[in-house]
Amino acid sequence: MAGLNRVLVGVLLCGLAWATASCGPPGNQMQNRVDALQQPLKKVVQDAVYSNSGRGPFTWGQQNNLVVEMTWSDYRHGYKPENSHRIYTIDLAGQRMRIDDDTARTVALCDGSSWRFFTGGQEIKKPSDINAETVGYAYALETAAGEMRSLRTFLTMPFALLDQGVTLKYMGEVAGADGGNKWNVVRATFDFAATGRLKNDEMMVYFDPGSKRVDRALFTFADAPFYGITHWGEWSDYRKLTNGLVLAHRYDFRMTDTPGQADLGRRLTFLVSKAACNVALPGDIYSSPTAKLPHITDQTVGAPDEKLLGPPVALPK
Repeated sequence: MAGLNRVLVGVLLCGLAWATASCGPPGNQMQNRVDALQQPLKKVVQDAVYSNSGRGPFTWGQQNNLVVEMTWSDYRHGYKPENSHRIYTIDLAGQRMRIDDDTARTVALCDGSSWRFFTGGQEIKKPSDINAETVGYAYALETAAGEMRSLRTFLTMPFALLDQGVTLKYMGEVAGADGGNKWNVVRATFDFAATGRLKNDEMMVYFDPGSKRVDRALFTFADAPFYGITHWGEWSDYRKLTNGLVLAHRYDFRMTDTPGQADLGRRLTFLVSKAACNVALPGDIYSSPTAKLPHITDQTVGAPDEKLLGPPVALPK
């Protein structure tokens, strides 16, 4: 038990070091990173970037923020599902981010250099030492920081794959069990100093060769809400925004084993209800918990294209 506690403390200390990374370099810088990739990796990533916006990185570079409202449904076998409503405000040009959990009455803020967490209007301070008495505070802070990292990555795919500190490797084409579907698979690993992710974190990202977009991923993140347990995720209900960007409006995750075969009794779903870019925000939105978000007008256009969570796909050799 003492060894387990030491591991938990180590993870918490690492998790508290960084809150988030940026969402990929803008415009020409992002295209330069794509151009530096070797084929066939370059084609898969470039096709994905352009399929999520008409002018690819150039459209993305024109957006200064992204605001997303969504509902969470977290089901664990044998327990009542936990539902919540959250708003994510993301600075696309920098490292700032805000999470408003209207259900839990919490606010998490990252102003680009430091971050803070408030519950019920009261700030939880970072403990100087993690012990039996302070581990609960550290856990709350790490949960907020982990959620920032994970949701920022998910909501800004595939652009987030071009962040500094992310290393990509093409793993080949993989066919589904019935042979009817195929995916191009890219492995993403992370440098802690640039991304805040632990060295063992990784994503196996499956790109649909038809739509060219991220379709699913098998990943292991030490962050909340995944805690180092492998999860299988699917991105679906892609819809265009008025600015030309295309955003998934449904994210399904289930807890599994490393091969992606087992169902370990957890299903987590994010459903986007509103999404908007370049929102006029108060100047203190990333630094003050009392700053008020303006009314968000949903910029989504087009009909939904939902699908059910499919069976796992074998990892590439």
